[in-house]
Amino acid sequence: MHYHGGLRRSLESAGRLSTLVECLTSRHFKIFEVRLTAQPLLDPIERAGSAQTVVSGARFHIFIRADLDERELSVSLYHEVLEAATVAAESPPDAVLELNEGYFEQAAQSAHERLGIASPQTLNQLLAEFGF
Repeated sequence: MHYHGGLRRSLESAGRLSTLVECLTSRHFKIFEVRLTAQPLLDPIERAGSAQTVVSGARFHIFIRADLDERELSVSLYHEVLEAATVAAESPPDAVLELNEGYFEQAAQSAHERLGIASPQTLNQLLAEFGF
């Protein structure tokens, strides 16, 4: 998988990030779909958001605002995958049990700074760091 052309270009080329789809394994989870969208995304209490994930069993369907820059896209993927894994896990690791929205964002920002642009390898690494 090559990200030299940019995460945004990968997303835009097929309307979804096909290199991530079905690649996130972390033994338990799969990213089933990643799409850029121009539609407004709202969280459960109807606040505007940059991304939204629908969890169906161990499958993640991730929708990300199309107007984000590459860094914001990457941070959003880290955030959404960590949060979705926490929701989807039958027994989430202790490291994530008490996390709130702010901490998920902080963990995503940190992952981007330490690991670089989100990829299947770095997303799996983040999950492993939290005990998934």
